[in-house]
Amino acid sequence: MKLAAQMFTVRSLIHDEASLADVLGTIRAMGYTGVQISGISSVPFEKIHERLTALGIECCITHESTTDILDDPRKVIDRLGALHCCATAVPHPGPIPLMSMGDVRKFAKRLNAAGQALRDASCILAYHNHALEFRRIESKPILEWIYELTVASNLQSELDTYWVQAGGGDPVAWIRRLKDRLPLLHVKDYGIDDSGLRVLGRLEAETLTGRGSSGLRRRAEPNGSSWNRMRTGLITIRSRRLR
Repeated sequence: MKLAAQMFTVRSLIHDEASLADVLGTIRAMGYTGVQISGISSVPFEKIHERLTALGIECCITHESTTDILDDPRKVIDRLGALHCCATAVPHPGPIPLMSMGDVRKFAKRLNAAGQALRDASCILAYHNHALEFRRIESKPILEWIYELTVASNLQSELDTYWVQAGGGDPVAWIRRLKDRLPLLHVKDYGIDDSGLRVLGRLEAETLTGRGSSGLRRRAEPNGSSWNRMRTGLITIRSRRLR
C-alpha cells in the first residue's frame, strides 16, 4: 500500500506558488511521494502539477466541489487533466439534502450519472464519507444505501476511518464491506480527550501500529483483510507540523 498526504488540513498555509512550493517541499522531505489535492484555490492546477513533478510527487486524487461533480463533470475532468490525475472524490454532500429515502435515491442517481461521465473519460469518481452518512434511513446507514444504489464501476469509495468511527461504525468492517470498490482510504485515528470530545489521534504512533482506537492494522492484518490490498492510504498532516 502506498501512503500519500491529503492537503486539505494544510490549505491555510498555501497562498501562492511560493508557499505551495514550501509546503510540498516539506511533505516530500517527510517521505511522501503522493498527495491528495483539496482546498487549494490560490494556485492554478497546471502550476501545482509543475511543482509536483519537480519534487517527484504524484497527485493520486482530488476533492472537487460537489456541485461541479454533479452538474458539470466535464469541468472536473478538465481539472483532473491539468493535474495529470485520474481520480476525484465527492468530499461531502454539501447542499444536497439527505433527510428521506427519496433524497438518498435522488443523490445516488446523480452520483451514478456523474461517475459514468468520469468513467467514460477514463477517470474514477469516489465518495468520501463523514459521520452524517451513518444516520439510518429505513434501517440502514445512508452510506450503505449510497453504495447499494450506485454501480461500483461508477462510484468507488474513499472511506474515511475517522468519520466512520465518529458516526458509530466499525472502520475494519467497512473496509471489508467495500474491499472491491476501495482504491483509496483516508487513514485518521479516532481519540477521546479528557473532556470526552473526539479528537484526531496520534496517527503515526497509534493508527499505523494498531494501538489507536481504530486499531486498523492490529485487527485487519491477521485475517488477511483488504488493508494490504489498498492502493493508496491518505494520511492527515496537521498544519502545525509544517510550521
